[in-house]
Amino acid sequence: MRPLQGHLADGAVKSNHETIDVLSRHFQLTNDELAELLPSGQQSVFTNRIAWAKAHLKKAGFSESLSRGLYKVTPRGIEALAQAVCALPDLITIKIHENEINTSRTR
Repeated sequence: MRPLQGHLADGAVKSNHETIDVLSRHFQLTNDELAELLPSGQQSVFTNRIAWAKAHLKKAGFSESLSRGLYKVTPRGIEALAQAVCALPDLITIKIHENEINTSRTR
């Protein structure tokens, strides 16, 4: 998730297509690796993994969707990227839990 968060860190609005391109180059994926499909045959494994990473960042409040396929980092996401105290997956889990508690309090 850190490469995705790093990609978003400049605060600019990003598209799914741009993110897939940037991260596939970051991970030096081959065309065969990019073409690998999930067992359903409906989506590439890499695109699916990016979608899950984006979902976790959004749920933790580290990114926001502006419209379909467009998103950007939040101030909270930039702050999390700067923190070296906690591993990012652990920090995301903590923030998701905090968001769930805060949401249940406001209902």
